[in-house]
Amino acid sequence: MLAREFASMKGGQVVKTPEGKYAVVIGGEQRPSAPAQKRHWVEEVLGIPADQIKKHPETGYEYVEKDGKIIVLSHDDPRKLGLKGPDKPSSKLQNEVVGIIEYKERPIEQMRETAKIFAILENEIRSGKIRDFEDFARRVRELKKEYAAKGLRYPMHILDRMESYVVNWKPLEEDVRVEHLASEFRYPAMMLHDAAKIAEDAMKHPEKYGIDPKLPESTKRQKIAEIVHKKVYKKYLGFHKR
Repeated sequence: MLAREFASMKGGQVVKTPEGKYAVVIGGEQRPSAPAQKRHWVEEVLGIPADQIKKHPETGYEYVEKDGKIIVLSHDDPRKLGLKGPDKPSSKLQNEVVGIIEYKERPIEQMRETAKIFAILENEIRSGKIRDFEDFARRVRELKKEYAAKGLRYPMHILDRMESYVVNWKPLEEDVRVEHLASEFRYPAMMLHDAAKIAEDAMKHPEKYGIDPKLPESTKRQKIAEIVHKKVYKKYLGFHKR
C-alpha cells in the first residue's frame, strides 16, 4: 500500500521483478531495493562484528577476542559442523605447558613442534588427505616415527594420546567424523604457539617479566612457567564435538 502511494506521488508504478520482488519504477527507471547481505556466522553466533576477526600470525587461523578470552574460530560455521562452544576445551594441555617449560629439554622446540603436529593434521583432514580414522591412525604412526628420530618427548606423548582418539571415536563414526578433529586441533596449535612465544621472550629477557636473570636456571624456568600459565590458562576457547 505504501509503495503504491509513493509511486503515485512520484508519477511511477509498482512492478514485480524477475526475482519475485517488488520495486518502484519512476520515469522508466527500475529501482529495486538492495539485496540483504549475508551475515558472517561470527556475528550471528558470537555477536561480534566480522571486521573484528583477526588472523593468527603463526598458524593463519582466525580468532576473535571477547571478554578477555581468545575464541579460536572453526574453519566453517560451527552450526553446520555440529560443534559445541565456544567454551573451554580440556585444561589438560594448558596445564602440561607448565611441565614442559620447567622440566623438558628444549622446551620452546617441544611446544612449537607439538603445535606443528596439530596444524599438520588439521590441514590434512581439511584438504581431504586424511578422510577417515584409518587414514588418521596411519598418519599418526608416520609422525611418531619422524618425532622419535628427533628425540622430542612431548610431541611423542601427544601422538600416543592421539592414537586413543581412533579407539575411542571410531565406534561413534556415524556421529563423530574425522573432520570434527580438525576444528578441535586449531585451539591447541594456536595456544602452544603463543605459549612458546611468551616463554622464549621471557627466557631471553627475564627482567622484562620481573625475573632476576641471576636466579638459578631451575628457579627462572619455574617463574617463566607460572607467567605463561597465567597468560594461557582458561584464556583460549574453542569449538568442539565432544
